[in-house]
Amino acid sequence: TGLNVDDLQITINQDGDATAVWQQYAGGSSFFVIYASRFDAASAVWSAPTRIDTGTFQSSSPQIAMDQNGNAIAVWTQITSSGYLHSDTYSSRFSAVSATWSTPTILNTGTDAAYTQIAMDQSGNAIVVWQQHTGGTFHIYASRFSAGSLAWSTPALLDTEYGANYPQIAMNQSGDAIAVWPQYAASVGAVHLYIGRFDAGSLAWSTPTILDTAIYRAIDPEVAINQS
Repeated sequence: TGLNVDDLQITINQDGDATAVWQQYAGGSSFFVIYASRFDAASAVWSAPTRIDTGTFQSSSPQIAMDQNGNAIAVWTQITSSGYLHSDTYSSRFSAVSATWSTPTILNTGTDAAYTQIAMDQSGNAIVVWQQHTGGTFHIYASRFSAGSLAWSTPALLDTEYGANYPQIAMNQSGDAIAVWPQYAASVGAVHLYIGRFDAGSLAWSTPTILDTAIYRAIDPEVAINQS
């Protein structure tokens, strides 16, 4: 419901339950807010749309992931100061038990976080990656949500140089994950695709490595991962 609905994202679990998120204009204003709706496979009914952000400025670019029990996590970019000068990465978790969304939480600890992506395993553990302006350049950060403690980890810096942006993330059902992003490689003077792997056993990220063999510029990566 409402005007100027945009950037719809949807996820579905093995039972057929689904969650959709999108941005739309807030009533009586000219900025976007984030809404969500749940589809119940048993009743084949969508819930009434629920606003899940609480910002007073624009929220946009939502992403959504869901586990096998119907728990879901939505993430988005939110402007947190007037003049569109500062943005943060926010998250909210839907509990299938209580059928409610949590109060939004800021994941980043610096400024100017954007281009957020999320992936989740079957147990409800999730990893979020984003681009953040730090020290005069852009870097890639990640935070992991533990389904056991219901807490987010301290953001981890994934890249080791500068000029990194537009990350993508994939996660398998065991909780292992792979993140990819384009980044300027000073050693070769070109933009390359970097890859970092998260090991669910050690809860650690690997040192990033160059994935491509481009001479000048490699961009727009996508990534997928299987169970093994």
